[in-house]
Amino acid sequence: MSSGFLLADALSEVLRKPYHKADVGITVSYAVEGLKVGDHRVMLKRNFDTACWVPPVGKRASHSIYYGDRMVARVLERFVSVNELKMPPTEEFVDKVKSQIAAEKEAMKLAQEARDKEVVGPKGKRMRLPKVNPMHPMTRVLDAQLHWLRDNSDKDMWELFLEWLHKAVVSYGRHERGHARNTPQDMKQVNRDLRTLGIPFQYWNLFEDARMEHIERQAMGPFDWMMFEDLAPADNPHNIFLRCIQFEGEPDRVALESEEPYAKDPGRTVGHIAESVESYYKRACACPTAEHLYPIITEFLAEFKDDLPPPPPEEGEGEGGGGSGKGKKSGTPGGEDEDDDYNGAGERAGDLSTAAEAAEKGDEFFEDFDKDAEIVGGTDEEGKAAEEAAKDKLKGEGEGKAPPPKGGGGKSQGIPESIEPQASGGRASERFFLTKRAGEMDEVYAKRVDNLTGMLMRMFKAHTLPAALEAESHRMSGRHLARGELRWVHKRVFGGKGKRKYSIVYDCSGSMGGRPDREGKLLLLALNNLAKRGFLEGTLVLSGWVDGQPGWLSYPFPVKDELILRINPHHASEGLQDALKDNLKHIKGMDDVFVMTDACICDAPIDRGFFAKNRVWPVGLYVGSSEMAETMNRHFPQNIIRDTIEQVVEAMLTRNRRTVG
Repeated sequence: MSSGFLLADALSEVLRKPYHKADVGITVSYAVEGLKVGDHRVMLKRNFDTACWVPPVGKRASHSIYYGDRMVARVLERFVSVNELKMPPTEEFVDKVKSQIAAEKEAMKLAQEARDKEVVGPKGKRMRLPKVNPMHPMTRVLDAQLHWLRDNSDKDMWELFLEWLHKAVVSYGRHERGHARNTPQDMKQVNRDLRTLGIPFQYWNLFEDARMEHIERQAMGPFDWMMFEDLAPADNPHNIFLRCIQFEGEPDRVALESEEPYAKDPGRTVGHIAESVESYYKRACACPTAEHLYPIITEFLAEFKDDLPPPPPEEGEGEGGGGSGKGKKSGTPGGEDEDDDYNGAGERAGDLSTAAEAAEKGDEFFEDFDKDAEIVGGTDEEGKAAEEAAKDKLKGEGEGKAPPPKGGGGKSQGIPESIEPQASGGRASERFFLTKRAGEMDEVYAKRVDNLTGMLMRMFKAHTLPAALEAESHRMSGRHLARGELRWVHKRVFGGKGKRKYSIVYDCSGSMGGRPDREGKLLLLALNNLAKRGFLEGTLVLSGWVDGQPGWLSYPFPVKDELILRINPHHASEGLQDALKDNLKHIKGMDDVFVMTDACICDAPIDRGFFAKNRVWPVGLYVGSSEMAETMNRHFPQNIIRDTIEQVVEAMLTRNRRTVG
């Protein structure tokens, strides 16, 4: 994972959670789909406006995935443009940051002078100097713009921007992991091959991006570049190929149907050029390996040799080396080195040059490149160490606190976990619902929790299916045409909701003891794992009977795993009606309200009419014999009854597919 993002002082505070949540989401999605990246470390690079991948090089035997602190600057720029927001010009933010830096320098100077004159006391303590802002000046400009947007837009607009941010970081992270999975790691050999064939590295990078992203789309769905990137102009074959990458295999209708004369050859139209370029893109996507791209690129260069912009200088020719692309741009805010030209997908088309440079320089490359980078997580030794250190800081657990329970349920992603109830009803208190010590999970139980977590993660995968509609598109339905009907094929996306909202009422009556409780806690631990990763929010309500009347405790997800393992079902009755009614304001608007019970219910059936009027339809969950269905049906409008908790979860997933679109 990458909990270090949450503590990264060099990164804008606004971006820390989106970076962390997105990278965690990628890791979880890869695990669910069974996609292997290999040992890697996730790095945050200062003064870096893109993302990049470096394969194992020299003494570093793992992949390196770099996220830039200014990686999403173009996302902000596009969001402001698309939504027609009146953000002040960049120069105003630059002047503000320059003034802040000047004031900080002056304060530091005065503090240093005062410290030099200070008489040190007997204990040797000296006056502390002001803390230096670790963000790069250009990153501070971005930070100021982000804060302006947050402070000057309504809640819905800000939430929409956060969705853009999350999607962008996911797409950049997936792109780099896609290179780690599919691109040749021996970049020295690639460089030798390209020099022998006379292929500029830039064009191999372009075609390899197309091939690699096609493979990743088949495994994980689209990248959605068009959501947060400006479209490249259709002014030359190189940029038209970039447009194909951005359209992700969908026809570029504007370019293909353009009758505008091509600038360099008025005898041809832009549409003719686009049609030829698209054929090269499709051939690149069909290549099983990067080496199969060589003859296709050679043909492309031969056909368009007079139409292509000159490639950037090789290392040793002009400024920068093979890795000096947009990602390595530096300078002062608002200076002349700011790039105002079109970028589009260009920052992605140049990212492999960093990997090529690392291959040529070996360990020397990391000595320079990693000076302003920090490890925030990963799966190699250094990545794991950084992750554990970040977790310890985030938890802030001191001596004397009980250690977390062993097993997969104890993995936290830095999101605060509740240990105290947020509300209670009747005469309920923790001593009536929780034991003093948490139960322990053996390896088999922990493995079941992990498996259930993986199953539940399937709720967040989107599925794209064709639908035949009357609305016109670029493709007709052959099946309908054969019957004399005219229908057009459209893509429909089902599922893939970013977050679920659940309230879980847990029956703490004595009949829950034994197997019902063990199976129920498996579900709670798995759902809690989703909540820790940011995929689920809601409440856990413990319901029972205290001192002759209904009582309940409510906790917001996520909770500490040890709290779940301390739940003690021993009450004389369930108290479900009161637990649901008293928490109505919290459970209204939830995607689902589940009641985990054992079907041996002493309560009178819940007032279905009352809850239906408030648009709440509780779903009873029971692990056991289907013979108890009649009892469950008397109490709840809907029920899921299965022999194991795994089968219950499978039924929940089926229900999710029906209710999310």
